[in-house]
Amino acid sequence: MLCSVNQKAKMHFESILRKVIRDGRNNTLQSKSYDYAFVHYNVGLRYLELNQFEDAIKSFKQAIVCNNKESQFYFYIGIAYAILGSHNEARESWIKAINIKFDYSEALYLLGLLYYYVLGLYSESIKLFKQAILYSPLNKDVHYHLGVAYGIIGRYCDAIDSCSRAIQNNIADAEIYYYIGTVYLMLNKNELAISSFREAILLRSDYGEAYYLMGLTYYYKMHNAEKAVDAYRLSLHYDPNIVDEYYALAQAYIKLEKNTEAIEILRSAIRRYPLNSKSYEILGELLVAIGQYEDARIVLVEAIKINQKNSKAHFALGRAHNELACYEQALESFNMVINLSPLHADAYFGRGYANNELGFIPEAIDSYRQAIGINPKVPEYYYNLGLSYGLAGNYKEANKVCAQAITLNPEYYEAFYLRSIACNELGYYQESLDMCSRLVEMKPENADNYFNLGIAQEGLGHYAEAIEMFKKALELRPNDLSLYYFLGLAYNHIGNKPKTIEIYKQALTINPKNANIYYLLSIIYNELGLYKESVAAAKESIRLNPHYAHAYFNLGIAYDELGDYECAVQAYSKVINIDPGYAKAYYNLGITYILQCNRKLAIEQYLILKSMDTRLANKLFNCIYNKGARRIDVNI
Repeated sequence: MLCSVNQKAKMHFESILRKVIRDGRNNTLQSKSYDYAFVHYNVGLRYLELNQFEDAIKSFKQAIVCNNKESQFYFYIGIAYAILGSHNEARESWIKAINIKFDYSEALYLLGLLYYYVLGLYSESIKLFKQAILYSPLNKDVHYHLGVAYGIIGRYCDAIDSCSRAIQNNIADAEIYYYIGTVYLMLNKNELAISSFREAILLRSDYGEAYYLMGLTYYYKMHNAEKAVDAYRLSLHYDPNIVDEYYALAQAYIKLEKNTEAIEILRSAIRRYPLNSKSYEILGELLVAIGQYEDARIVLVEAIKINQKNSKAHFALGRAHNELACYEQALESFNMVINLSPLHADAYFGRGYANNELGFIPEAIDSYRQAIGINPKVPEYYYNLGLSYGLAGNYKEANKVCAQAITLNPEYYEAFYLRSIACNELGYYQESLDMCSRLVEMKPENADNYFNLGIAQEGLGHYAEAIEMFKKALELRPNDLSLYYFLGLAYNHIGNKPKTIEIYKQALTINPKNANIYYLLSIIYNELGLYKESVAAAKESIRLNPHYAHAYFNLGIAYDELGDYECAVQAYSKVINIDPGYAKAYYNLGITYILQCNRKLAIEQYLILKSMDTRLANKLFNCIYNKGARRIDVNI
């Protein structure tokens, strides 16, 4: 809108110079035949019309040799110099013209344009335009360019005032209304900007740029995507060769959730500009956003083929790879983004996610921390870092970074949830209780919140409250066996073992093939002295899971209590067969051998235990030599 000096500006400057040439066709000067200065001057004008600028310069120079007091000679030679790019010579020529004729408004105007469009001396151009207006107050072009110069230095009110004066002198100029609209945008006077663009369009119905800026105003300033779509479509209709218009229209469609239309517009851009990487890039980003990851990968690969340094395409491709669980490829894409844009925080975040999913936890932690170092204001960075810390077993750091995520976003449910788990793991039960209470407020229909609240209450020794929370969780998720497990455990803590048995039997009605529930029942039966029931439950657990070492261990305990030492020996031996490192099994087997009065085999278990668990070995040694034999029992 309000642009600085560039090639386009120089081209515009040249177009104005050529217009001056066209308008000056009748500026030939009549002279007597012997006055060669004017003959050369008129020849120079003809050369200008024929675009033979070097010949024109020669003719004007000859005219000046004959007569160096004629301002027009310097004026037109300045034009020829300017068109050829000899801007210093053009400047000197126009200054000489002004020195000869101080009120030469045309020369003042062109010199101002040179300062503005070519040299970027905006304050100097303003002085010259104002001086030109003194001598030609009705020249709308000078008023307009004075307004443009004011705009470039941020004097927007002065810019509007000058352009308004230009309109007063020539109301039928669409370009002036268009420029006034851009200035109103800078002042955030959006309605006035729209009104100015409409005036420009009334004067020139095919004014694509005016429609385009109107669309930008509706979309970004007034947040009206529907009107933006209408304006962008007209812009494309009248000027289909500006690729940014396709992107803007697609963006407005996306805002309206008209993704199909957005995709079609972007594909139109690709058809018109098949070698434009950005068209593929934006289409790929859209496809990622709406979950069409495979299609997105195809499009983004094309974007990268055209421009291997398109970091946005690499980043979107990395996101697509992550969503498709192609984590090695995601790492490649995010590493490429980081090589191209070392401060791209989201690329470090995406790399962290891929590393985390691949099980490269230290690398994930490092990537998340780098993302935070670049942009410490994104709560998701801290949350995902917390997840990685949790997987590493570092719950203290997980709790810390989740607290930071919550500071940035006090409604961050997932961060509260992860922090509650970390606090439970750390034994910070009161802190977890506070987290869980907040979670219940945020999502009262989520069973996990009541479950974690129950864990915290249980950790604080509030078993009655824990039971109520587990019951609430079961109401919301009645088929979750883990909830039955913890509810039974809470009843067991308050000594209500019959209720624990009832809860676990209820769990078996949901899943009668759950070996772990039968194992838990066998433990409770042992604690109640119901050893035959314990044997039955342990055997059922083993039937469902023949390699369940813990179930065999508890079976051995039950057989010991029933005095069936042979079966106990078989059960403990089976434990050792399944898990040779199960130290407690060697100990209990040694105790059983003592009860069988088989000291030799008991000593063998002692000798094995010496290299595994010194404490248990010494304890068994004391039992062997009649210092009291005591078996290790199992509690839940």
